[in-house]
Amino acid sequence: MAHGEKPPASFEDFDKRLHQARGGVAEPETAAEIADTSGYGPGLQAGIDIIAGFVGGGLIGYGLDYLFGTSPVFLILLILLGAAGGMRNAVRTLARYGASGSETGSKRG
Repeated sequence: MAHGEKPPASFEDFDKRLHQARGGVAEPETAAEIADTSGYGPGLQAGIDIIAGFVGGGLIGYGLDYLFGTSPVFLILLILLGAAGGMRNAVRTLARYGASGSETGSKRG
């Protein structure tokens, strides 16, 4: 620390000033409160699961085909397996979201 500089404020003081600047709005405390800010999360996760299955299966299949010299055998096989695994993960993600009871707008009268 250079001569004449003030020491840094404590974290408690910083938290107090930050809370006051935010207007007293409390931060979300649990992961569910943080994740529940929009309804896009589970849909995006399901899409990422499917795409990751295709890409992962394709890359591994291409690598095995290159290694063994078998043209598109492993590529096609592992793309299909990766797609099936990705769809399974997407269904599990969406089922978990639906079972949590945090559906919005699904009850119409």
